[in-house]
Amino acid sequence: MKKRMLLASLLASLVLAGQAFAQKPPQRPGPEPGAGEEHGKPGLEERNPAVEKEAMEYLKKQIPEIDEELERMQRDKPEVFHQRFRQYMFAYRDPKLRDEFIKGIKSDFEVRRLVQAVRQAKGDDKEKLKKDLEKALSEQFDTNLARMEFKLKRMQEEIGELKTRIDKRRSVKDQIVKKRLGELTGEVETWDW
Repeated sequence: MKKRMLLASLLASLVLAGQAFAQKPPQRPGPEPGAGEEHGKPGLEERNPAVEKEAMEYLKKQIPEIDEELERMQRDKPEVFHQRFRQYMFAYRDPKLRDEFIKGIKSDFEVRRLVQAVRQAKGDDKEKLKKDLEKALSEQFDTNLARMEFKLKRMQEEIGELKTRIDKRRSVKDQIVKKRLGELTGEVETWDW
């Protein structure tokens, strides 16, 4: 008799556990459409052709020599173009980051131009161009370093925010567990906003 009760109890527990795991978790409210932020990161909303066109015109105005290369990249390597353009769109919304991004593109173009010139030059011209290339490489390095520092700063901010959320959740653990238990067992109605 006790074995049957124990077996029935175990079976009922497994059925309830299976139902709980089969349920979809409650939907969390997401960002408003077009709000421009997804998980705190600007620039990840749906594509906006008008803004993309404006950003492309700004880029071409800042770096006129890029126009031909952008068209070639868009035609020959569309996946690379879209990846880089997405990075640019992310940077475009933040004036400081946008300026650093533009400086990076300019320094990349200058380095490539000088590398070609050095390879084709001879004699004294080659030495002068090598010095120019060294200066351009130094500027490229500084730009890349500034980008990395910006990324580090943003990551540190995200870590700080995550620590705050963890501490807050830790302090209300019992309430969260009881609420979730009620949701999974059907004793508490799940509210979607």
